[in-house]
Amino acid sequence: MMGSWIDLNTRKLTGLPEELLAKFNTFEKSSDFFVLTKEHTRKFGARPQDLEDGIEMK
Repeated sequence: MMGSWIDLNTRKLTGLPEELLAKFNTFEKSSDFFVLTKEHTRKFGARPQDLEDGIEMK
């Protein structure tokens, strides 16, 4: 699963707030858990595609 955090005031990508990041770090992780890096996301040279065709973004 991949995602991002958006600052609604600046409408730009930003890091998680420290208190939320600390909470996420307390969650149990699976044995194959790892943090994605830029290299992971560009490894296959393909851009993400919509899961459902025909979704119109407004």
